[in-house]
Amino acid sequence: MSSQGKDKKRYEELKEIIQKHAYLYHTEDKPEISDAEYDLYFKELLDLEKAHPNFVDSNSPSQRVGSKPLEGFTKSEHLSPMLSLENAFNDEDLIDFERKIKERSLVEGGIVYSAEPKLDGVAVNLLYENGKLVKASTRGDGKVGEDITHNIKTIKTIPLALIGSKFPNSLEVRGEVFINKSDFDQINEDSEKKGEKVFANPRNAAAGSLRQLDPSVTSKRPLKIFIYGFGVLEDKDLPDNQYEMLSMASRWGLPINSETKICNSLQESINYFEYISSKRDKLNYEIDGVVYKVNDFGLQKKLGQVSRAPRWAIARKFPAEVGRTLLKKISFQVGRLGSITPVAELDPVLVGGVTISNASLHNFDEIERLDVREGDYVFLKRAGDVIPQIIEVDLTTRQKNSKKIETPKFCPCYKKEPLKKDDDGTILRCNNKECPDQLIQAFKHFVSRNAMNIDGLGEKILEQFIEEKLIKKLDDLYSLKHEQISKLPGLGDKSAENLIQSIQNSKNISMNRFIYALGIREVGETTALNLSLHFPNIEELMEANQDSLLEINDIGPVAATYIEIYFRDEDNREMMYSLLNKGMNLEKNEIGSDSKILGKTIVITGSFSSFSRSQLKETLIKMGAKVASSISSKTDYLISGTSPGSKLKKAEELGITILNEQEVENEFLN
Repeated sequence: MSSQGKDKKRYEELKEIIQKHAYLYHTEDKPEISDAEYDLYFKELLDLEKAHPNFVDSNSPSQRVGSKPLEGFTKSEHLSPMLSLENAFNDEDLIDFERKIKERSLVEGGIVYSAEPKLDGVAVNLLYENGKLVKASTRGDGKVGEDITHNIKTIKTIPLALIGSKFPNSLEVRGEVFINKSDFDQINEDSEKKGEKVFANPRNAAAGSLRQLDPSVTSKRPLKIFIYGFGVLEDKDLPDNQYEMLSMASRWGLPINSETKICNSLQESINYFEYISSKRDKLNYEIDGVVYKVNDFGLQKKLGQVSRAPRWAIARKFPAEVGRTLLKKISFQVGRLGSITPVAELDPVLVGGVTISNASLHNFDEIERLDVREGDYVFLKRAGDVIPQIIEVDLTTRQKNSKKIETPKFCPCYKKEPLKKDDDGTILRCNNKECPDQLIQAFKHFVSRNAMNIDGLGEKILEQFIEEKLIKKLDDLYSLKHEQISKLPGLGDKSAENLIQSIQNSKNISMNRFIYALGIREVGETTALNLSLHFPNIEELMEANQDSLLEINDIGPVAATYIEIYFRDEDNREMMYSLLNKGMNLEKNEIGSDSKILGKTIVITGSFSSFSRSQLKETLIKMGAKVASSISSKTDYLISGTSPGSKLKKAEELGITILNEQEVENEFLN
């Protein structure tokens, strides 16, 4: 054998040795050699690569951080879709889940599940070809994600090449990238010392780390991964179930959560949830529930999936966590329609993995109901694990000199407009159209994503425009000049050019989004859509009276009144004609005459995996259906998702046609 041949053989041996001991150290936490010995092996590998640059390939241990910074992320299509999961929130939801499995599969007796903690991290897709890691990507929309291969390779617990043999020619695995709680605390401590921005929670830290264009930055973050599932599996005799497949993946060097268990019955599944709940605070990583998967691959295939979620898996979510903190101050914010919202300013507190420093008190009836006061300690949760909500006052710690919150009499803006209550007596409102606080909120709404979608026009820039008196009415945006914008602090020629272009691009927009952007009271996205379907152009809508408005789906007397008032206002009419004269091109929404649900009354209940309820509602309305909020004898269809509530029972009693998610997609949405 030649000298180069011997070096090549030794090089391949060193890669296997280093890979093995890296796995034992980083994944198993069972090192068999000292750090010094490991370093000697690594130095020998580097020396050989220096002597023979042609030896180096992308799967060498030396290449975990060897790439130049990227200019941007490219798109990457998954070989098989990365599906979402339906949610369960209680034992009854799990019981219902198993009932549906048995109905669809005709399986009798108990179902065996593979259960695991649901990590609160970032889902990724890894592709191995012939045992070598060739591509990694984010979940994206489930079909196409972003290529993050260079960053994934920096995670030491991910093998660049699988260990052993008998792995498929093509192996697509799914995992959750995360940062341990202890590592997260250290990251933020170090950032604070340097005067840098701290992360809100471990998930944000993990996501931010994976989206670095420079892999060397990612490599400094202590990212980890657990493999939880599989996409494409090819060419080999493999286990026929989830649990054994995970065990085999572990033998190939892929990190698997040690808390993954087999549950031989529904009761064992419920017990497992209680077990994980009791361990939640002791785990060194954030979790937000438990995932159950039908263990048998054959049964999984038989059950199939809806468009974005498998029928054989479900996530049981933890109840919202409760935090306790000091309420320092109650301030009053002005909305775009003049409504006054009390907001609690809090000592920052971590609830459900998110730091909360403010919480809306909604209205003054809520203040009265809670009897909440400045200086109180309060309990709060994240409603739906999202919105901070004060649920109770800790009266045991209330100060003797605490005072009830007085309802303000004047708008907090500098105009000091007297406030008036709405007819229902719950909302205070400033009726001054020149109120600067309302003005900024109105512009924010107008340029927002679901409205005119003017990219780059954020709150700070809008405030600058208003302070400089460049804009007073919505149509003023379309009169802005390059020189007006470029001279403002923090902007310049390029920013001005981009903003002007974004504003001009927004002129071509659907009629319903334009109506929604106007910010008419009681006119949300659905009502705006109904208006656009009824009136052939905006001019006819401007001339509509209450009687004609009341003929439209989803528009009652209150909404009709506010719509008529808006378009009868001379200032608003002047602004509308100005927008049209400046080239606003409104695309008309049309209902196809072949729509299967034209004129049908439909009620929606429960939640869905393939779409949100608002998305479904908008689609149905576009097809000419009337979407009602309650069941009656006039209802044609009930569309029922998971956790449907009482509407399902009433529909069954009335003999109304009930459609599930898959049936809706097949009948109406395809």
